Formats: sequence, C-alpha cells, structure tokens
Amino acid sequence: MEAKYHDQQFEDALTVIQGLSDPGGTVCRILRESSAAASATGDEAESMSGESIEKLVPKEESHGSHHSPGMVPQGSFLSMPYMMHNQVPSSTTLEFRDHDGRILPLLDPSLSFADGRKLKHGAVSAHGPNKLCQVCSDNASGFHYGVWSCEGCKAFFKRSIQGPVDYVCPATNTCTIDKHRRKSCQACRLRKCYEVGMNKGSQRKERKGSISMSKPAATKRSRADSSDNTVNSTSGSPNPAKSARKSQTVTILQALNKAALPVLESHHNHGQPPTKVHLLNSLVKLAERELVHLINWAKNVPGYTDLSLSDQVHLIECCWMELLLLNCAFRSIEHGGKSLAFAPDLVLDRSSWSTVEMTEIFEQVAAVSEQMMQNHLHKDELLLLQAMVLVNAEVRRLASYNQIFNMQQSLLDAIVDTAQKYHPDNVRHVPAVLLLLTHIRQAGERGIAFFQRLKSEGVVTFCDLLKEMLDAQDFLEKKSSNEGD
Repeated sequence: MEAKYHDQQFEDALTVIQGLSDPGGTVCRILRESSAAASATGDEAESMSGESIEKLVPKEESHGSHHSPGMVPQGSFLSMPYMMHNQVPSSTTLEFRDHDGRILPLLDPSLSFADGRKLKHGAVSAHGPNKLCQVCSDNASGFHYGVWSCEGCKAFFKRSIQGPVDYVCPATNTCTIDKHRRKSCQACRLRKCYEVGMNKGSQRKERKGSISMSKPAATKRSRADSSDNTVNSTSGSPNPAKSARKSQTVTILQALNKAALPVLESHHNHGQPPTKVHLLNSLVKLAERELVHLINWAKNVPGYTDLSLSDQVHLIECCWMELLLLNCAFRSIEHGGKSLAFAPDLVLDRSSWSTVEMTEIFEQVAAVSEQMMQNHLHKDELLLLQAMVLVNAEVRRLASYNQIFNMQQSLLDAIVDTAQKYHPDNVRHVPAVLLLLTHIRQAGERGIAFFQRLKSEGVVTFCDLLKEMLDAQDFLEKKSSNEGD
C-alpha cells in the first residue's frame, strides 16, 4: 500500500514537473565562509557572517523590492505547469561572466576578487579539489552509475546488478562503509550504493551522452530497474531500495534542518512616515542581508558543493529571488493572504503594497501563502521546496548536468516521502505543492524586473552583490533571447 502511494505521488509529481518551460566575485567567498557558520547556530551564525554582510551591504541606504507588470488572475493559480529543466546539454560548460569576479569569491572565500577574475578567464580551476567516492570516500575515478565513485565501488556495484546475489549483513544492517572497511560487509556496501543514488540506468545514459526526461515511462522503467536489482537477505525482509530511499530522505532533511535559514529582523524605522522610498529601502536592505544567508545556506544542500564552481554560481544567480519570496510566503501563512511578513518587525498590509507599487507581485506571493495554509504545508516540506528551487534552474549548459539531475530526483523522492508522512490520505498533495512553485517563479521573474528598474532609476542604492545578481539575470535574459533568435 505504501509503495503504491509513493508510486502514485511520484508519477503525479512527474506529470507536474514535466510541463514547465525555461525561466529565463562575491558569491564564492560567502559560500566558503559559510562552512564555519553552518556549524554554528542562531546568533553565532549571524555574527560569523557579519563581516561579509558589512562589506557587501551599505549601512545607510538600501534598496527596493519587487514588482511586476500584470498578474495572472487568481482563478488561474494552478494553471501554469512547473517542471525541472531536463533538456539535454547543448554544451558542457557555462562560461564565467565579467560580473562573476565578485560573485565567485563569495562562493569560495579562498578566492580574492582578483582570483575571481582569473577564474573567469580560466587561470584557476573551477572544479575544486579531487572528487571523493560517495560510497566509501576514497578518491573517485569518475562519474559512474549516476554518482562520483572509485573503481572499486564501481566494479562492486556492476557485479551486484548483473545477476542475483544473496548478501546478508552479519550485524544490524548499519555497518560503516569507508575505504578501509568497504569489503567487510557486502550487504551494507550495496545498501550504501543505493543510498547515494547509484543505479544502472544512469550508466546507460552516460554512455549515450545524454539524459532524456521527455517520457514519464522512462523514469518509471528506471525506477523499476532499481527495484528489480535490490537484494533481500530473506523473502520477508524490507526492500533495500525502499529502505535506502527513506534513509536518503532522512539524511537530506537532517542537513537542511541543520542549515535552516534564520529569520532576520529588518530594523525598519517605524518612526518615519511609510513613504515609498522609506519602505523600499527597508525591504532591499533586508533582501541584501537575506541574500548573504541564502548563499551560506546553499552550501549545505546535499550535493551542491560537489558541483563545479561555475555551476554553483549559475544556480544561485537563477533562483535567489524565488527563494526570498518562497520564504516570505511561508512566514506569512498566519496572515491569511492579507499581509506579508518580510520580517518579524516588518509586516506589510495591502495598503503598503500599493505604496511601494508592488501590489501585483505581492498578490502572487500572498496567493502562494494561502495555498500553503490550505495544504497544511509542513516546515520539512518547505525545506525540500527551497532545495528544489535551487537545483531547478536552467541547466542545459552546465558541466554538472548529470549531478544536478540526480539531485532533483533525490529531492523529488524526499518530497514524496515527506508528503506520505504528514499527509498520508492525500495522494494529490505533492502535485498541489509543486504547483506552488509556478507562481513563485513568475513572481520571482517580476521581482527581478522591478529590482532592475529600481537600479536603473536610482530610486534606492544597491550593494555590489545585489547589483551583480541583477546583472547576471540581465545577462541570462539577453543570452536566452539571442539563442531564441
């Protein structure tokens, strides 16, 4: 029954996901500094990020918020399909741009601004240190069966899936698998292979040089293949693939909960008249500080730091506005769509939306918030949606395409498992939740357009980081437009 529930949810989710069209220096340093901040909590993390924020965000003036030209009517809230961008890569790498000179040091604090510019021109490697095997942590020889693995684990998995095997753990199915003890328990080693995402379907796709998600049936067959090759020590034992999937969900949620984004105060001066410029300055100043934390958070999404540095930059550039708005929608659930909680000390009602000329975009965010309330969205589901937004950017030209694809599939499994836990009687919950991201994507695109307009008009002052993020969006839009021509 449980397996049937999961398959139903997964197939429904794929139906939603496969309908979406493309959306159209500084970051690196923050991503590395966040390694230390990730192990801290609360005030410690805020303090550890303080220096970066002070360097990147002006102390006096700040910047605006989001707007959008016309909004989709409320009645069509769930009418726009949302899918992951699983197009076949048209090339293997995404080049660095001039403005990445500041973004790269935030992703990797060991890089200076000058290093960031060298990296853009190919003088520094963007792929970081040698990869480790995701099964045993030995040095990886390549990307095998969908994950980075060493020759030993690659060969072991190949032998295990080629014919019937009867691996039995002599202990409690929790043996440690590392490069020194990987041969001590074949059952736990195979379980670990499945947990990290190994599957024989990926190897076939790698040989062909592409991945196609145009047909849900293809994914269904791939998942069936994995199921067929799972090992049962006895006829009554649990399905290893199912156990591995649930174990992977627990691991993902543990990582995301540990790195959960803090709720920041806006420090808005309520003693001043709530004019357009005053409100915009508070909103943008808050957005800039949240952006620094977003980059820190991304490092803790399982698999993100395994991507090439250029791909890490691209993903965060594509989704930062959507993430800010998604989080705002969740914080605003208790307000029932009548107000938006940007911070505990900055809750704006509809009259304030009009003041800052952002009614249309905020209507969309409020609609998402209402749907979250109606669907009883759990915080664990929010964490998974955040990660899904991060890896759901346009990925056709990314070097880490296969890895991102596997991250998407793992997150989708985790979303389905979590829905089964908190909403066991609602098989339509997953599609309904994923469709929320359609509205957030549209709101994010309009928010970017509004920020770009504010920057060009000089209404508020933008820090270097936010300006570079907007420049990146402008670059991507122009590139997409040129390719379309």
